[in-house]
Amino acid sequence: MNHAPNPLVSLCMATYLRMDLFPESLQGLLRQTYEPLEIVVLAEGADEEAIRVLKTCAYPRLRWFSTAQPSGMVKAWNLVCKASKGKYFLFCAHDDVLLDGAIDGQVELMEKHESIGFCQCRLHLH
Repeated sequence: MNHAPNPLVSLCMATYLRMDLFPESLQGLLRQTYEPLEIVVLAEGADEEAIRVLKTCAYPRLRWFSTAQPSGMVKAWNLVCKASKGKYFLFCAHDDVLLDGAIDGQVELMEKHESIGFCQCRLHLH
């Protein structure tokens, strides 16, 4: 798959058996327009339904991989973040849905103020 060789931002997600939530969450990642950006997704435990969705997604900034067995939440977070190449990364759970342009202001703030090591946004419940 094609992807930015030097993304500034990595959007990271791991999913396991949550097809009720994963497709909408993935769409939130795919709608982000910030550049340079990569999206890295882990389909835990070779989740067949998630893999089927990922295989049909022809999005050049998306990279995905799977594990043969579920590894648990913390290990999955570490695996997907380790696979990311960005200077900044945002870990999104498979029930998080990013709004359009969700990361633009955060990246701008962090690039402008190098002493900032962590940035968080407000939560919007629907």
